[in-house]
Amino acid sequence: MAWWRHRIGDTLAQLGRNVPRAWHLALSRTAAAAFESRTSAIFIGPYCRWKYGDPDYWQKFEPGSSGSYYRSFQDFFTRNLVAPLVPTDEVVWPCEGLLCQAVPYSDMDSLRIKGEWMRASRIFALQESWSQVGGFLYNVFLHNHNYHHIHSPVSGRVTRVVRIPGKLFFLRPWAYEDPSFPALRNERVVIDIEDAHGSAWSLAIVGGPLVGTVQLHSNARVGASVSLCDKLATFRMGSTCCLLSPIRAATPIGSLVEVGSGLTRAKE
Repeated sequence: MAWWRHRIGDTLAQLGRNVPRAWHLALSRTAAAAFESRTSAIFIGPYCRWKYGDPDYWQKFEPGSSGSYYRSFQDFFTRNLVAPLVPTDEVVWPCEGLLCQAVPYSDMDSLRIKGEWMRASRIFALQESWSQVGGFLYNVFLHNHNYHHIHSPVSGRVTRVVRIPGKLFFLRPWAYEDPSFPALRNERVVIDIEDAHGSAWSLAIVGGPLVGTVQLHSNARVGASVSLCDKLATFRMGSTCCLLSPIRAATPIGSLVEVGSGLTRAKE
């Protein structure tokens, strides 16, 4: 039964509400400093053995700092692919992780989460209600061992970039009845893209505990043209990425999605 998991989420959410935002940020900055220290690099090999069963897993990537060696655990966490990402379709998943939510916008126009009524459009700082916008919401949870760069799901033009202040609630989707709770309350960056067909896409890159920074890349700016699979942002520890898409995907909830793999359309 999931009741005990939700009880954990309830407790963490209540604690988070009572803790000032400045404390959330201070904790994350402290953790980020530890992960970026040179001594943290000694944990890379043991971590790779634990999570991937291969102590040399790190050799398949390049350090996030683009240096010749891993200077810190953060350098491994933000690792880069050695070869360019090759998309498998004209529309792709923007990140790697667990698909923990896939719902029509209209089903989430008004949510009661932890005793509060919220509009799910708040995730993306939209002015319209979700029922007016139409489309689908996908929530991908990036575990600590996942690849933590966010890529463009389509080719198009960036129409909006906005940072939304918030707290840094616990992110694990199993802790909440609705996995959207952290995305509604946490700090996040929203990037909107208009594709070649005039359809709107939106990415909400959500921070969480121990996430020191969501780092935007140079093409994540209003007016910039982006190609399919261009890198848009990087998590420095964390987190969750929500995708607002005009198409319904065939991928079932609970699936592990791969960055650059096709966001296959569901059959009508």
